[in-house]
Amino acid sequence: MQSNTTHIPSTDHNSTVLYTQFLKDGLFAAECHAVELSQKAINQPDTCAVGWPQDDQEHELAVMFLDIRGFTSWMEARPVREVITGVRRLFSVFNQIIKSFNGKTITMAGDSLYAVFGLGTGLREAAAQAYQAGHKLFETMDLFNKIYGVPYYGQPLEIGVGLNTGKVMIGQFGLDAHQQQLSVMGLPVNIASRLQAETKNLNNDFIVAEETYALLPEAVATHEKRSVRLKGLTRVQDVRLAGKPYQYLLEAASPMSDLAYLMAIAG
Repeated sequence: MQSNTTHIPSTDHNSTVLYTQFLKDGLFAAECHAVELSQKAINQPDTCAVGWPQDDQEHELAVMFLDIRGFTSWMEARPVREVITGVRRLFSVFNQIIKSFNGKTITMAGDSLYAVFGLGTGLREAAAQAYQAGHKLFETMDLFNKIYGVPYYGQPLEIGVGLNTGKVMIGQFGLDAHQQQLSVMGLPVNIASRLQAETKNLNNDFIVAEETYALLPEAVATHEKRSVRLKGLTRVQDVRLAGKPYQYLLEAASPMSDLAYLMAIAG
């Protein structure tokens, strides 16, 4: 008999494989793997794309926004090509982690990443998978700083993550009719973006909406609860501080944050 219990995938092996790729030749192996996957995608449809609606349809998803902290300092201190190469390789590994938890990266814009979970699962499982993926992303970031960030670039990077769930509209969108991409839009997307930005004000790198937190398995440790007012929203949002305080000086809010959000929801 099939259990209805929410399943959180074991990722010890997956993480080991990803971290091994991460360490070889300055992340070269991870980058080559991402290129290989991209080449396959040219000839084969993305398995996540099966069942994508051609017209907008309502669906419950977990939505994650991620932004790199310290990116501007890196750009000032290192050659632009070097910084961009490092961040692209890092995001290649991030993308593989997200995929290992049945997530889908919608877009990467500059130093930001936007992903969704639940395209092929129920909302409770999507929330659990997104939450676990988030923690694996932080583990990867810590490893990156230990192996590369500090020794080779002279300073570490940190990430801020916002996680939310809710009903969104998904469909195909593209300015060119021959280049349609998955588009996910709705208030839950906006809130996830704002939660990511709020990590700076709350000095906690992983903020989870209270309604999303309530969907997680009971085994999840209890985290501090806060009430916040997010930019552009009138209703007070209850959230959980599921991460840790930033270790380094926070950068000023990026003027590109709203643009990154608009690019993300456009697919």
